[in-house]
Amino acid sequence: MLYFLLQPLARDVSVLNLLNYITVRAGAAFVTALLVCFLFGPAIIRRLRDMAVHQVVRAGTPDTHAGKGTTPTMGGFIILVATFLPVLLWARLDNRYVVLAVAVTAWMGGIGFLDDYLKLKQKREGKKNEGLVERYKLAGQVICGLGLGAYLLLDPISTLPGASTTLPFFKYILVVPAVSWAAWLYIPWVTFILTGVSNAVNLTDGLDGLSSGLVAIAVLTLGLFAYVLGRVDTSGYLQVFYLSGAGELTVFCAAVVGACIGFLWYNAHPAQVFMGDTG
Repeated sequence: MLYFLLQPLARDVSVLNLLNYITVRAGAAFVTALLVCFLFGPAIIRRLRDMAVHQVVRAGTPDTHAGKGTTPTMGGFIILVATFLPVLLWARLDNRYVVLAVAVTAWMGGIGFLDDYLKLKQKREGKKNEGLVERYKLAGQVICGLGLGAYLLLDPISTLPGASTTLPFFKYILVVPAVSWAAWLYIPWVTFILTGVSNAVNLTDGLDGLSSGLVAIAVLTLGLFAYVLGRVDTSGYLQVFYLSGAGELTVFCAAVVGACIGFLWYNAHPAQVFMGDTG
């Protein structure tokens, strides 16, 4: 948003030309995400504590972790807010990579939010605290994966074929399915990755600082890849494939990393809040 508002003024105010650099906007997104966490995090945590949205302690949990049953959950809302606001401010919203990343994040966050909300509602009504039925949750994740995979296959957002990939540690070797029907295997592959990663994050939540720390490290790595693959010079120098426009995902990744580190301030031992399914 700020890019489109301020870019026309760059001819008169030369310093605004810095907005053309992805690194500058990524840094701004990172700092903005941190500020959002620090400004709004305490109020959100107080609200969750007042609503008694507590972490569910599973059977078989060690006695040392039993006290986490009084720790508020659903704190992933902090991460979502601290991600979306910087992206809306600093990213180019005409970039399809960014639009897809925001859409998928919002969809998955919506599924998790519904799950957490149903747990809270069932708790207040004195019912068994199950939340969203597992098959419905999985169905929502699969639908998202199928939709994303089909979109990327049928309408590629790069100059490369939608179902192509490369071999790690080899110079520019593009692997393309030899027969047309094999390309459709790309859709279930995207679905598997998206569903698996989503549930992997969910499984690590509940131990102080583990989930947010791991996500920050993983997304930082993905952001570096996006930056390298989105530049003609660095991709050419490292002899990896070039994806025009993919560098804009660096801004999105920087916002996620900032949001996770800001959330880690409240999630580190002793945790004041956990992500919950929303995160």
